[in-house]
Amino acid sequence: MGNHIAKLTRRIRETPTLPVEIVLTIIARADPVTVVRCAAASKLLRRHIADPAFHAEVGAAGRGRGGAYDPSLLLGIFQQHRDGEPYRFVPVPPSRARLTLPLMPAGDALPNSFEPVASRGGLVVLRRRQRVGGPVELCVCSPVAGRRSLIILPPLSLDYYDSHVLLPGDEDDDSSSSTGRRHFSFRLLVVEVLCQTQTFSSRTGAWGPVTEVAGGDGYWPVRPTAVVLRGVAHWLCRRDHVPPRGSSEEFFTYRVVSLRVDTTGAPQLAGAAIEVPQCCLRRRYRYPAAVPRSKELLLVSTAEGRLGLLVAEIMAISIWVVPSGEDDSWGARRVVVDKAAMLRSVELRWELHICVTVEMEWFGEASGAVVLQVHGAGVLVLDLRTGGVVQLSLHLHKPLRCCPYEAGLLPLLASISSA
Repeated sequence: MGNHIAKLTRRIRETPTLPVEIVLTIIARADPVTVVRCAAASKLLRRHIADPAFHAEVGAAGRGRGGAYDPSLLLGIFQQHRDGEPYRFVPVPPSRARLTLPLMPAGDALPNSFEPVASRGGLVVLRRRQRVGGPVELCVCSPVAGRRSLIILPPLSLDYYDSHVLLPGDEDDDSSSSTGRRHFSFRLLVVEVLCQTQTFSSRTGAWGPVTEVAGGDGYWPVRPTAVVLRGVAHWLCRRDHVPPRGSSEEFFTYRVVSLRVDTTGAPQLAGAAIEVPQCCLRRRYRYPAAVPRSKELLLVSTAEGRLGLLVAEIMAISIWVVPSGEDDSWGARRVVVDKAAMLRSVELRWELHICVTVEMEWFGEASGAVVLQVHGAGVLVLDLRTGGVVQLSLHLHKPLRCCPYEAGLLPLLASISSA
């Protein structure tokens, strides 16, 4: 794609025979790095790329691609190695060693007091650790663009919230600053155990009212991050049950709870919860007591844009496609990667047959990457499309404090000047 774009930009400079509209249509479907190179190569293209109309075309092109993965969008992860240390950027793959991204702007007096809690589309949500009696502060930033907006939450009636859903949006005429430069736009939802939500809009600069959604029903999200597909946020939730008489094993049931978040109004439940059948759980690896529960399960989106449940088994990592409606059923189990083959490609601290415990930490919707920890192999990044892995560390981190970062084109375009 990059070579074709370079040839097109040369033709524009040499002979204006190719309509600019055609070139822009091609650029709108390119990866973020190619778009930035085009903006740097030609003042004419830069002027068009900085135009909000082009941003809308980029957004439409992205929606048209559906759930297709682009592994190049995963730039790296922000990771805290020890308590009290700032989060540092670790590039993925390590060959991008020259790439450095600050999580907080240079000169911030308290960089250690913020921690990343969510990321999507090139933006990161940072949360200041709450001081006793003090307000909670949220900061939404674009590390690539080097700009941020600081959001101080007004007093909330929510005593506790455990999930942040970041929804980067298209640019509009209200997103310009007093200096004439355009800001990225977004909405941010905070969710309390799928019972109450509140939404902040960067366009209005205010929080909406607290909304009751009543989606918990005794189930708790397995992890705070949600998978967002076509305007619907999905959480994998778990409910603890009293084990049957005579059994010493803990007994859980799981379901997928979904909220529609693509409207400017209050989030609403997107249909009934989807129960996870026992056939999907039968092969999963039962963790020892020292390992956090449910890390063998991870909700993901497939390359075809469907919702999927990733399961870490003893011999493999497999995926089940989640039903998309009442008339649909769970898809057949499909092996994503053989665990032994995966571990043969990385350095191990122990013998291969001992490295059985897999903790799945995070999924990237744009790149199709899964960050996981394997006892004896450390921190790995698994490509769901190819089954390939990248080893980031040979050592485990308990807990793994990290926030993977995927590039997003719209926040980057907002920082491009037409000058």
